[in-house]
Amino acid sequence: MTDPTPAPAPRRRRVAPPWAAAAWLACAALAVASGPARPEQTDPLDSFTVETVVPLAVPGRPAVRSTPTPAPLPTFQLWPALPMPDRPPSLETVAAAPPPPAPPTGNQVAPAAATVAPAPPAPTAGAAPPAPAPAQRVPDPPATPRLPAPVRVVLPADSDAVALSPADRERVDALAARMDTAPSLRVRLRAFAGSTEAIESDARRRALARAIALREQLVARGIAHSRILLQPVGRADDGPPDRIDLVPF
Repeated sequence: MTDPTPAPAPRRRRVAPPWAAAAWLACAALAVASGPARPEQTDPLDSFTVETVVPLAVPGRPAVRSTPTPAPLPTFQLWPALPMPDRPPSLETVAAAPPPPAPPTGNQVAPAAATVAPAPPAPTAGAAPPAPAPAQRVPDPPATPRLPAPVRVVLPADSDAVALSPADRERVDALAARMDTAPSLRVRLRAFAGSTEAIESDARRRALARAIALREQLVARGIAHSRILLQPVGRADDGPPDRIDLVPF
Protein backbone atom coordinates (compact mmCIF):
# COMPACT_ATOMS: atom_id res chain seq x y z
CA MET A 1 0.00 0.00 0.00
CA THR A 2 1.46 3.36 -1.09
CA ASP A 3 1.28 6.78 0.64
CA PRO A 4 -1.43 8.95 -1.10
CA THR A 5 0.42 12.26 -0.09
CA PRO A 6 2.63 13.40 -3.03
CA ALA A 7 6.28 14.37 -2.22
CA PRO A 8 7.10 18.13 -2.41
CA ALA A 9 8.94 19.38 -5.45
CA PRO A 10 12.60 20.46 -4.91
CA ARG A 11 13.14 24.18 -4.33
CA ARG A 12 15.17 26.01 -6.99
CA ARG A 13 17.83 28.65 -6.03
CA ARG A 14 17.66 31.97 -7.83
CA VAL A 15 20.92 33.30 -9.29
CA ALA A 16 21.34 37.01 -10.27
CA PRO A 17 22.40 37.58 -13.84
CA PRO A 18 25.94 38.94 -14.51
CA TRP A 19 24.66 42.26 -15.78
CA ALA A 20 22.99 43.03 -12.36
CA ALA A 21 26.35 42.79 -10.51
CA ALA A 22 28.03 45.11 -13.01
CA ALA A 23 25.25 47.65 -12.64
CA TRP A 24 25.61 47.59 -8.82
CA LEU A 25 29.35 48.24 -8.96
CA ALA A 26 28.84 51.15 -11.36
CA CYS A 27 26.29 52.79 -9.04
CA ALA A 28 28.64 52.47 -6.06
CA ALA A 29 31.53 54.08 -7.96
CA LEU A 30 29.32 56.97 -9.08
CA ALA A 31 28.12 57.59 -5.53
CA VAL A 32 31.72 57.76 -4.22
CA ALA A 33 32.80 60.12 -6.99
CA SER A 34 29.92 62.53 -6.44
CA GLY A 35 30.34 62.73 -2.64
CA PRO A 36 31.61 65.87 -0.71
CA ALA A 37 35.32 66.60 -1.02
CA ARG A 38 37.49 66.07 2.10
CA PRO A 39 39.52 69.02 3.34
CA GLU A 40 43.22 68.82 2.63
CA GLN A 41 45.35 68.22 5.76
CA THR A 42 48.25 70.62 6.16
CA ASP A 43 51.22 70.57 8.56
CA PRO A 44 50.98 73.32 11.25
CA LEU A 45 54.70 74.01 10.97
CA ASP A 46 54.23 75.13 7.35
CA SER A 47 52.50 78.36 8.55
CA PHE A 48 55.63 79.57 10.39
CA THR A 49 57.91 81.68 8.18
CA VAL A 50 60.47 84.42 8.73
CA GLU A 51 57.81 87.05 8.21
CA THR A 52 55.18 85.48 10.47
CA VAL A 53 57.38 84.41 13.42
CA VAL A 54 57.15 86.76 16.42
CA PRO A 55 60.32 86.90 18.55
CA LEU A 56 59.95 86.10 22.25
CA ALA A 57 60.34 88.87 24.77
CA VAL A 58 63.72 88.88 26.52
CA PRO A 59 63.31 88.96 30.33
CA GLY A 60 64.89 91.82 32.15
CA ARG A 61 68.15 91.49 34.04
CA PRO A 62 67.58 90.27 37.57
CA ALA A 63 68.53 92.53 40.42
CA VAL A 64 71.90 91.47 41.80
CA ARG A 65 72.30 91.78 45.55
CA SER A 66 75.13 94.06 46.50
CA THR A 67 77.99 92.39 48.37
CA PRO A 68 78.39 93.78 51.91
CA THR A 69 81.64 95.48 52.72
CA PRO A 70 83.86 93.14 54.80
CA ALA A 71 84.71 94.23 58.32
CA PRO A 72 88.22 95.49 58.86
CA LEU A 73 90.73 92.99 60.18
CA PRO A 74 91.61 93.30 63.86
CA THR A 75 94.91 94.90 64.66
CA PHE A 76 97.36 93.41 67.12
CA GLN A 77 99.67 95.46 69.33
CA LEU A 78 103.14 94.01 69.69
CA TRP A 79 104.87 94.07 73.03
CA PRO A 80 108.10 96.04 73.18
CA ALA A 81 111.20 94.01 72.58
CA LEU A 82 112.90 92.76 75.75
CA PRO A 83 116.55 93.69 76.25
CA MET A 84 119.03 90.95 75.48
CA PRO A 85 120.92 89.57 78.50
CA ASP A 86 124.61 90.25 78.83
CA ARG A 87 126.88 87.72 77.23
CA PRO A 88 128.65 85.50 79.77
CA PRO A 89 132.40 85.92 80.04
CA SER A 90 134.45 83.76 77.72
CA LEU A 91 137.14 81.30 78.79
CA GLU A 92 139.90 83.77 77.89
CA THR A 93 138.42 86.38 80.23
CA VAL A 94 138.22 83.87 83.07
CA ALA A 95 141.81 82.79 82.45
CA ALA A 96 143.01 86.43 82.54
CA ALA A 97 141.40 87.09 85.97
CA PRO A 98 143.73 88.66 88.53
CA PRO A 99 145.69 86.22 90.75
CA PRO A 100 144.70 85.75 94.44
CA PRO A 101 146.21 88.19 96.96
CA ALA A 102 149.67 87.46 98.29
CA PRO A 103 150.05 86.05 101.86
CA PRO A 104 150.41 88.72 104.58
CA THR A 105 153.91 89.85 105.56
CA GLY A 106 155.26 91.98 108.37
CA ASN A 107 152.61 93.42 110.68
CA GLN A 108 149.67 92.05 108.66
CA VAL A 109 147.45 89.68 110.64
CA ALA A 110 146.89 86.26 109.12
CA PRO A 111 143.32 84.99 108.97
CA ALA A 112 142.20 82.57 111.64
CA ALA A 113 142.99 78.95 110.89
CA ALA A 114 140.26 76.34 110.74
CA THR A 115 139.56 74.55 114.00
CA VAL A 116 140.59 70.88 113.90
CA ALA A 117 138.90 68.37 116.19
CA PRO A 118 141.31 66.63 118.54
CA ALA A 119 142.11 63.02 117.77
CA PRO A 120 140.82 60.38 120.17
CA PRO A 121 143.36 59.28 122.77
CA ALA A 122 145.37 56.22 121.91
CA PRO A 123 144.61 53.14 124.01
CA THR A 124 146.99 52.60 126.89
CA ALA A 125 149.03 49.41 126.79
CA GLY A 126 147.71 46.83 129.20
CA ALA A 127 144.28 48.46 129.62
CA ALA A 128 141.22 46.20 129.43
CA PRO A 129 138.96 46.63 126.36
CA PRO A 130 135.57 48.30 126.95
CA ALA A 131 132.69 46.00 127.78
CA PRO A 132 130.23 45.34 124.88
CA ALA A 133 126.77 46.83 125.06
CA PRO A 134 124.12 44.42 126.38
CA ALA A 135 122.02 42.75 123.68
CA GLN A 136 118.37 43.69 123.53
CA ARG A 137 116.02 40.85 124.33
CA VAL A 138 113.39 40.08 121.73
CA PRO A 139 110.01 39.39 123.34
CA ASP A 140 108.64 35.93 122.76
CA PRO A 141 105.62 35.65 120.41
CA PRO A 142 102.30 35.23 122.17
CA ALA A 143 101.47 31.63 122.75
CA THR A 144 98.62 30.22 120.68
CA PRO A 145 95.71 29.40 123.00
CA ARG A 146 95.09 25.71 123.22
CA LEU A 147 91.64 24.70 121.97
CA PRO A 148 89.41 23.07 124.54
CA ALA A 149 88.06 19.59 123.93
CA PRO A 150 84.75 19.21 122.06
CA VAL A 151 81.60 18.80 124.11
CA ARG A 152 78.90 16.25 123.15
CA VAL A 153 75.33 16.80 124.30
CA VAL A 154 72.89 13.87 123.92
CA LEU A 155 69.24 14.88 123.49
CA PRO A 156 65.98 12.95 123.74
CA ALA A 157 64.52 11.64 120.49
CA ASP A 158 61.43 13.10 118.75
CA SER A 159 61.85 16.53 120.35
CA ASP A 160 63.01 19.90 118.98
CA ALA A 161 63.73 21.29 122.46
CA VAL A 162 67.20 21.13 124.00
CA ALA A 163 66.83 19.85 127.56
CA LEU A 164 70.35 19.53 129.02
CA SER A 165 71.17 17.23 131.86
CA PRO A 166 73.06 18.68 134.86
CA ALA A 167 76.32 17.11 133.63
CA ASP A 168 75.87 18.49 130.07
CA ARG A 169 74.91 21.90 131.48
CA GLU A 170 78.12 21.99 133.52
CA ARG A 171 80.31 21.14 130.52
CA VAL A 172 78.55 23.72 128.28
CA ASP A 173 79.03 26.41 130.98
CA ALA A 174 82.72 25.50 131.24
CA LEU A 175 83.12 25.92 127.46
CA ALA A 176 81.31 29.29 127.57
CA ALA A 177 83.60 30.47 130.39
CA ARG A 178 86.64 29.48 128.30
CA MET A 179 85.26 31.47 125.36
CA ASP A 180 84.88 34.51 127.63
CA THR A 181 88.62 34.43 128.39
CA ALA A 182 89.60 33.89 124.71
CA PRO A 183 87.79 36.41 122.47
CA SER A 184 89.18 34.76 119.29
CA LEU A 185 87.69 31.38 120.16
CA ARG A 186 84.61 30.27 118.22
CA VAL A 187 82.38 27.19 118.37
CA ARG A 188 80.62 25.08 115.74
CA LEU A 189 77.33 23.35 116.62
CA ARG A 190 77.04 20.07 114.64
CA ALA A 191 73.46 18.91 115.20
CA PHE A 192 72.13 15.41 114.42
CA ALA A 193 68.56 14.12 114.48
CA GLY A 194 67.56 10.51 113.79
CA SER A 195 69.34 7.51 112.34
CA THR A 196 69.87 6.60 108.70
CA GLU A 197 66.31 5.27 108.47
CA ALA A 198 64.76 8.73 109.09
CA ILE A 199 63.65 11.03 106.28
CA GLU A 200 66.49 13.38 105.33
CA SER A 201 64.38 16.56 105.15
CA ASP A 202 62.73 15.93 108.52
CA ALA A 203 66.04 15.07 110.15
CA ARG A 204 67.73 18.23 108.86
CA ARG A 205 64.80 20.43 109.96
CA ARG A 206 64.85 18.98 113.49
CA ALA A 207 68.65 19.26 113.68
CA LEU A 208 68.46 22.95 112.70
CA ALA A 209 65.79 23.65 115.33
CA ARG A 210 67.96 22.02 118.03
CA ALA A 211 71.07 23.97 116.97
CA ILE A 212 69.13 27.26 117.11
CA ALA A 213 67.80 26.43 120.59
CA LEU A 214 71.30 25.68 121.93
CA ARG A 215 72.68 28.84 120.32
CA GLU A 216 70.10 30.93 122.15
CA GLN A 217 71.25 29.41 125.42
CA LEU A 218 74.89 30.33 124.64
CA VAL A 219 73.85 33.87 123.66
CA ALA A 220 72.04 34.20 126.99
CA ARG A 221 75.31 33.07 128.61
CA GLY A 222 77.09 36.08 126.95
CA ILE A 223 78.50 34.59 123.72
CA ALA A 224 77.95 36.71 120.56
CA HIS A 225 76.02 35.33 117.59
CA SER A 226 79.00 35.88 115.28
CA ARG A 227 81.09 33.41 117.30
CA ILE A 228 78.59 30.55 116.96
CA LEU A 229 78.39 28.61 113.67
CA LEU A 230 75.39 26.34 113.01
CA GLN A 231 75.88 23.09 111.07
CA PRO A 232 72.68 20.99 110.90
CA VAL A 233 73.92 17.63 109.61
CA GLY A 234 70.64 15.70 109.80
CA ARG A 235 70.84 11.93 110.01
CA ALA A 236 73.67 10.44 112.06
CA ASP A 237 75.83 7.71 110.52
CA ASP A 238 77.56 6.81 113.79
CA GLY A 239 77.26 7.61 117.47
CA PRO A 240 74.07 8.65 119.20
CA PRO A 241 71.43 9.59 116.59
CA ASP A 242 70.10 12.60 118.58
CA ARG A 243 72.97 14.79 119.73
CA ILE A 244 74.81 18.12 119.29
CA ASP A 245 78.61 18.28 119.16
CA LEU A 246 80.12 21.61 120.28
CA VAL A 247 83.46 21.84 118.39
CA PRO A 248 85.69 24.84 119.32
CA PHE A 249 87.89 26.34 116.60
